[in-house]
Amino acid sequence: MKHQLIYQDATSNKFWNIEAAGNTFTVTYGKIGTNGQTQTKSFDTEEKCLKEAQKLLSEKLKKGYQSSGETDIAVSTASPKSEEKKPTKNNTETSPTKNAESEQITDPSAANDVAVESKSETKNAKTQVRSAAISGNGAVVDKTPQTHSKNGIHSFEKKQLKEPVAKTLGLSEEDLRIKTSAAVPITPKEAPQPFDLKTRIEKLSSLKRGDWDVDWIKQDIPLFMSKEEAHFWFLVFSKMETLDDNAYEEKKNQYRIQKLQNFLSSQTLDGNLSLEKAMTLLEREEDNWKENRITPPCYITLPFYVLFGLEKTIHFLATYHLKKQYRGTGTYAEGFASLLPILDESERAYCKEWIKLYFKPKELESEEAAIAPFLIAMNLGMKEELLSIVESWKDRKPARSHSSHSDSEYRKNIIFQLDDSEIVIRNMRKIGHLLDSAEEIKRWLLITQYSDLEWVALSIKEVFNSSSYYRDPYKEMLKLFLRIKAPEIAKPLLYLYAIPKLAAETKSWFLENPHFAIEGLVPAVLDGDKKISELAIDILQSLFARGYGEGIVQEKEKHSAEIQEKIKNEILENSTLTAEPFDDSTTPEWLSDSIQALPKTKPIAWVVSEELPPILVQKRKLSAIQVAAVLSELKEKGLEGNSPLLKSLKEQAEQVSLDDFVWKLFEAWISLGAPNKDKWAFTALGRLGGDRIALKLTPLIKVWPGESQHQRAVLGLEILKTIGSDTALMQLNGIAQKVKFKGLKEMANTFMESIAKKKGLKKSELEDRVVPDCGLDEEGKREFDFGPRTFQFVLGPDLKPMVKDEDGKLKDDLPKPNSKDDADLANASLEEWKLMKKQIREIGKIQAQRMEQAMVTGRRWKVEEWEMLLAKHPLMTHIAKTLLWWVCFPDREKSIEVFRLTEERDYADIYDKSLNLQGGAYVGIVHPLLLSQEEKKSWGQLFSDYEIIPPFLQLGRPVYVLSEEDKLKREIPGFTNSKVKAELLVFGLEKMGWSRGAAGDGGGIDEHSIQFFGDDVTAVIRYDGDDLSYGNIGGQDLELEGAYFVKGLREPSCYEDKETKLSLEEINPIAFSETLHSLLQVTGFSYAASNENSLKEAANMLLQNLKTPEKKEEVFDEVDYTEIYNGFSAAWKKLLSDDHQITKSKNHKNIPKITRIYIRSSDKITSIEELKYFTKLEELTISEPIKDASV
Repeated sequence: MKHQLIYQDATSNKFWNIEAAGNTFTVTYGKIGTNGQTQTKSFDTEEKCLKEAQKLLSEKLKKGYQSSGETDIAVSTASPKSEEKKPTKNNTETSPTKNAESEQITDPSAANDVAVESKSETKNAKTQVRSAAISGNGAVVDKTPQTHSKNGIHSFEKKQLKEPVAKTLGLSEEDLRIKTSAAVPITPKEAPQPFDLKTRIEKLSSLKRGDWDVDWIKQDIPLFMSKEEAHFWFLVFSKMETLDDNAYEEKKNQYRIQKLQNFLSSQTLDGNLSLEKAMTLLEREEDNWKENRITPPCYITLPFYVLFGLEKTIHFLATYHLKKQYRGTGTYAEGFASLLPILDESERAYCKEWIKLYFKPKELESEEAAIAPFLIAMNLGMKEELLSIVESWKDRKPARSHSSHSDSEYRKNIIFQLDDSEIVIRNMRKIGHLLDSAEEIKRWLLITQYSDLEWVALSIKEVFNSSSYYRDPYKEMLKLFLRIKAPEIAKPLLYLYAIPKLAAETKSWFLENPHFAIEGLVPAVLDGDKKISELAIDILQSLFARGYGEGIVQEKEKHSAEIQEKIKNEILENSTLTAEPFDDSTTPEWLSDSIQALPKTKPIAWVVSEELPPILVQKRKLSAIQVAAVLSELKEKGLEGNSPLLKSLKEQAEQVSLDDFVWKLFEAWISLGAPNKDKWAFTALGRLGGDRIALKLTPLIKVWPGESQHQRAVLGLEILKTIGSDTALMQLNGIAQKVKFKGLKEMANTFMESIAKKKGLKKSELEDRVVPDCGLDEEGKREFDFGPRTFQFVLGPDLKPMVKDEDGKLKDDLPKPNSKDDADLANASLEEWKLMKKQIREIGKIQAQRMEQAMVTGRRWKVEEWEMLLAKHPLMTHIAKTLLWWVCFPDREKSIEVFRLTEERDYADIYDKSLNLQGGAYVGIVHPLLLSQEEKKSWGQLFSDYEIIPPFLQLGRPVYVLSEEDKLKREIPGFTNSKVKAELLVFGLEKMGWSRGAAGDGGGIDEHSIQFFGDDVTAVIRYDGDDLSYGNIGGQDLELEGAYFVKGLREPSCYEDKETKLSLEEINPIAFSETLHSLLQVTGFSYAASNENSLKEAANMLLQNLKTPEKKEEVFDEVDYTEIYNGFSAAWKKLLSDDHQITKSKNHKNIPKITRIYIRSSDKITSIEELKYFTKLEELTISEPIKDASV
């Protein structure tokens, strides 16, 4: 007997072998890629030995181990080969009560059950065996067997889905006994026991604190009590003070209990407590210096009933609301539940009639007085009466509560009592109350069964996305949810699979339950939610790769033609999935040589190669061993290490397949908590990723600093820089221009400056040159070919990418391929269109913002550069055609001409006559201040006639001119001693490009500013923001302290520092107009209207400015600070990116230069290059002696 088993999942990669000979067997086990450990055991007889060995083997198979065959496999650097093995038939039946989905093999003789298409396929198969076979570099063979016939027909090892498979909610017998709305049984009346005051008082000494407050359970409060005992308990509950759960407060607790006991001993407890006195006890104001009274718990209902009767009790419970209600021990109304068991049928009927008088046909409120009647009705089982009220509730957006005694919790309990699946689902969704705990999920499942598992998934998602304080319940909730085995859970589970940190756990459910997964996901491939559709296809592709193709084929036949077509195109006939792997005879020489040159490395245990999309080269895919080699190289070389293999792959492999491969790897890393030791899975995006990766990564980079992941975000910037394509650099520049995290913005600017300097360009010139052409030709056109039909790219309104069919009809999207189309051409066109849409959306946002800033700051281009970079750029030409431009002719009398770029890419003036730019020096974007009212009107009509829609407000932009009386002022009038809502000012200004001030010592922010680069001035608005911080923006008024301009590109600050304010007449009219426009937008204030003369004066001033030659860019010092900065250790980079450490050097624009710093430990200087950098500081303080003499 000899068996070889392996076990592989997202976290494990191990082998277990057993060999029996005579009366001894030997077990070898360990991680794949190691020699493992060996144990030998001997027995009295050969029979006992085989029996024990068989037992161990069966246990391993039940745990999910799978056979790799009995023959050792020789492995090459291409695909592994296996000896031909005749398939056996497994007739083992699986009981429906057991987990039939897990594909456990219980018969050792069936361990290698492999279904094949035909004898010829079996004979010629090169099978990638699930084995512990390791390549020379430690690569793990893909555990999904695949066969490849000589005639090129590819087939996966088929896995039969076992039948019958029983659905289950996964609830325990104890869970199934939970009653959601059963009537409370009546407890037969009993005579009260004699009341012993002394004994009762003494027993109070054992009082302890419970979870929320005093624990009364062990006091054995009787259901039936005399009036005297009721009097006793009413005083106890209304006079008891709170107990602390701190062991150090035990003496204080004993004092409070003794104080209560002394009070009770001094009272006459004869049961003659008046209602007036009782209410006085409940309503008295608490003297915090003398007592720390608890809120009377819900237990007070029972003594109240004994003392004052049922009618007064109902009135009290339905109407009374304590001002300071701490609900750890429940509300008074909840106390009715403790009273209900002793009420007989007639009393209950009486309660039902009485409580109706207190119903109010309005939304339930959080105040106990409003909700109490409904809670009592719920306890009385008044379903019909409650249903009519529930149906009248308002619709609400889905949300969760954070308290077990909130209004939403009460609403949920009332709805649960209705006990009808359809009614419960409809009304729970209507009021938007998500489930908050595993117990609530159990109640939901017991009522709704499989009818609405989506609500459970959305609830878990909401709990997981809560702040860490409220997140804990999701673990138990998810654990319970994953116990469900049914097709109905498959689609809802995708909502959780979409969350990176839950992906691994939820993916396991699909792999362990393929039958249910396939049945539930096939119809979801055409879901209305595009994201859900994509995730469903992703899981089905994974199951197809694992051999469940036949099950997918069978399931798709039950559905519509559209779904069948989608399954066929995306999975069954997906050329990527069905591509044959390289073997010894087909592996390209460059690939074989690159892999053979690699050193031996250990396998990467946490990566399951079959879970990664294939890497395609010339329509074939890399084998499992080749993929393992790529993974090892990505790990060893990181972001910058030299690697012939990775370089060749980037050149030879299909970029889409590389993008899919590294993104899936990155998602797997995130799902495992993004361990720093495996960040190579992140940097792999830079080594092999392209434009698609840049577009997908950028949104994550922008939010990571807000999730305490600044360093990950900075590494993301380096990845964009490493990708290096126009799209990637444009994304990097977009972050440099606009992101709310200053440290990240600074770092992005640093990278852009560094790249620009290496290319001998200004940063603005680099920005012009990194706009992708998106595959457009020189005319800005692109055709998408489906074979018999073609579609042309069109840029629609708001820079929206569209296509035009052969009939000239505009479409938002390419159509789905039909049977007459060329499948390969159509699918390739669809992939290209998807990327192009994403690119153009991003380009539209970034370039529209750039062009608006160019207009505001007076940016200008040399004519020949403007034509090359904008007018004749395949994509930018579409944006340029929507704007109005000016050109300066220095040698002409009329030196400034205004023009537009036509559809034919000619230039036309206001009369629509052709304009020649020959002899022109500069081109810029027209600001409306430059035009007279008549000119604006004429151009506006022309744009309207041609249906030209600019990407931002240009001709219709409000303009403001400095009034004569304000010219000598140093502050813009109207922005002092006035108040404005914080959120309007902060978010409004930041949306228009203003920067938030630096945080002061207490975290407060008190200014916003914006720089005008062309004019070398900065506009500032200051306000009283002591209480304004990053987490405290809304809900307060800010008192404005002044708006003004200062010379230079001043950095955001946290104090005024007596800076010199410029007189307003020194300010360029555009800078003044744009500043005032922003401030008026967010404050709602007004400014004196401009007259015709002042507008003409401003226009003339602008014309003079436009004729003035552009200032030369200031040169850099000899020391390249950027290069030194980029060479710093991670610790220094973190220090230098701190908002409070970096200052801007005037000679270095946006490159961080430290002019002053205090170093607490000289040990932080780790290289000569760093020391070189610091020798350029204006001031350097080292508080400790430098220990390294060589430094």
